[in-house]
Amino acid sequence: MSSYPRKVWYVGATSEEVARAPLGRRLLGTEVVLTGAMSWQGLALSVLPFCLANNLLLLNQFPDVEADQSVGRRTLPVLLGRLGSVPVLGLQYGLAFGAALRGMGLGWWPAAPGLAVLGLSLAVSAWQRAQAHADDLPGLQPAMALNVAVNLITPVLAALGLALSI
Repeated sequence: MSSYPRKVWYVGATSEEVARAPLGRRLLGTEVVLTGAMSWQGLALSVLPFCLANNLLLLNQFPDVEADQSVGRRTLPVLLGRLGSVPVLGLQYGLAFGAALRGMGLGWWPAAPGLAVLGLSLAVSAWQRAQAHADDLPGLQPAMALNVAVNLITPVLAALGLALSI
């Protein structure tokens, strides 16, 4: 018998608080250690990895809907269905890249971290494929692979841009 609770309400788009929370906290924690304070600029920049991690976990829940239902998990794809969860995927991509662009537009950080926006085309492609194949699990695999690529490439590009601007 598993000790896993049968009825759990998951807030937000992900099922694992532990997996998504540290990303934004690490960025903000680093800012506090280096500058002694937290800023709106740091908070805006932390939206990028936070939303990307949420999307990674959200899309990876699509194949598990039946299994999650059978044990009483209430993830977003269980509650809204796979196709109903795709707009959340797009919204979080929009928030992630929008926050990066907005911060650059406000002059909160140099333009070089804008390299992260190069991941946007992959994100759009992942979102389109997820929408087209939400209930076709074999067809969803390329969207899941693109989503992983977005999560790996985008923060590296942002960090590279920050390093180049120093």
